[in-house]
Amino acid sequence: MPRHAPGSTPRARWPTIRASQPQVTRMYSAYLWVKSFHILFVVAWMSSVFYLPRILVNVAEAGDQAAVRERLLLMGRRLYRFGHNMFGLDLLHAADGGMFVAEVGGELVGLAEASLRHDYVNGTTSSPVGFLEAWYVAPAWRGRGVGRALLRAVEGWTRALGCTELASDALLDNTASHAAHRACGFVETERVVYFRKRVG
Repeated sequence: MPRHAPGSTPRARWPTIRASQPQVTRMYSAYLWVKSFHILFVVAWMSSVFYLPRILVNVAEAGDQAAVRERLLLMGRRLYRFGHNMFGLDLLHAADGGMFVAEVGGELVGLAEASLRHDYVNGTTSSPVGFLEAWYVAPAWRGRGVGRALLRAVEGWTRALGCTELASDALLDNTASHAAHRACGFVETERVVYFRKRVG
């Protein structure tokens, strides 16, 4: 005697799959591993979002205070490790220059120097323009937002001076700097080769 009503289509029966106890154990173990990795990923992601180090960017102003100037000079030596010639303390007194330092937990982790250029700057279409004279982040802090924080400060300073463009440069073989500039929105305009000739 049929178990379905006359004229109706009988329901298809799915075959019953019975897993052995070892198969069930392996499947459950795989599930636990996947779930554990998922939880670790979520925790790591939440930590990166809510527990990022607080990056403080300040304008460096020395004035005539010898102690402050000495501290800024020490910053340059620690960060650049090239000596005092790379640290443009003259920008501190220039009306069209600015210096910015980045600190995390009291540790000096980067700096940027900017100037206002009235002469023609390669690749720009306006004048004057802001120019990123130096942009340095300590190796241990690269890729962690310090460079972007410094650049935002320079951009704000440039806009405050009425400029609509910010320019920069890098050596031809400094591909890491090229990548950092592009990642922060800079567009390459042209490449030049400098020459010199002794005449005396």
